[in-house]
Amino acid sequence: MKKHLVLTSCLFAGTALAGVTLMGASHLYQETEKSPSRTANPIPAQTPAVDHSRGVICFGHVDFDGIQQIQIFPRNFPQPSLITEVLVKESQEVKKGQLLVKLDVEAAELELKKAKATQARVESKVNQAMAKVDQAREAKKIYESNIKEQEQAVAAAEAGVQVALGDQKKVRQIYSSGAAGQVEIDAAKSGVDAKQSLLEREKIKLKAMQAANFDGPINEALAGVAEAQAAVKEAETGVIAAELALKYSTITAPCDGSVYHLTVADNMTIGAQTRNPLMQIIPKSKFYIRAEIDQEYTSRLKLDQQAIMTDESDLRLNIKGHVIRIAPGFMPKRSSNPFDQQMNEQRVLECLIEIDGDTSNLRLGQKLKVKLID
Repeated sequence: MKKHLVLTSCLFAGTALAGVTLMGASHLYQETEKSPSRTANPIPAQTPAVDHSRGVICFGHVDFDGIQQIQIFPRNFPQPSLITEVLVKESQEVKKGQLLVKLDVEAAELELKKAKATQARVESKVNQAMAKVDQAREAKKIYESNIKEQEQAVAAAEAGVQVALGDQKKVRQIYSSGAAGQVEIDAAKSGVDAKQSLLEREKIKLKAMQAANFDGPINEALAGVAEAQAAVKEAETGVIAAELALKYSTITAPCDGSVYHLTVADNMTIGAQTRNPLMQIIPKSKFYIRAEIDQEYTSRLKLDQQAIMTDESDLRLNIKGHVIRIAPGFMPKRSSNPFDQQMNEQRVLECLIEIDGDTSNLRLGQKLKVKLID
């Protein structure tokens, strides 16, 4: 009896379950007929079209045009130098010619003293050589005067010969008349011989004096002057070099600007092993924006195109400008990873944007979002 009752209950439950299943299937079929399934007939999603007339959005950074940060090294680098005093601090504004760093000047001052002493010594030699020239020229004048006197002596001797010859002629005339004897003839002849002998001696003496070269001592003295003057020029060059070395012991600002990065301190020694500059100076110059546009968007880029620059870290910053220069060629896109050694196949075109208005709130290298407007 109990067994029959259990079988009846199971049969009734199975019948009810089958009815519910059939009703659910019928309802599902009706819903499918009314509203077709998207799975059965998928409709592709619509991708919004790109509006090519709305310009380009890219990134750029604040930069100079035609100038860079100036790295400051000692003028005598890599010669070892001791820094005695650093006179500026980072971010400090400086003027052109302002003293930035002092180096140890003791050795440079000593070299300058030595150079000046050498200059004084060789200058005194020039004076001595000039004095020798004056002496040689004075000796020549005296000798020329002596030659003139000797020429007069020759002329007097010649006159004496003529007088003796005249006397001899008279004696011979007297001798012909018998008024004079042989003694007078011999005496007259001796007088002529004596005068002629004197004339010969005076001529020989004059010839010897004329043969003397007094230009030689003058030329020799002038050569000494030239040598001394060359030594003076060399000494002057040494003084200039020593003064320059002393000047190099002070480092001044090459232009108006501000100290960007300082790497030295007082009592620090620098030399050939120094790799970094003493400091970097940012020149006081107009800022521009350098922007990089991907190659696929460069067709929208043109000169005088308006640009709006913003800083995502400061929403109040809103700067306007316009494109003033477009690079003549493409270059690889810069990687943000300095250790990335792989070649980047993506190409960008650089443009330079002139800022319209105040740039005092900008800093060199600042990254900005750039929107180029058609």
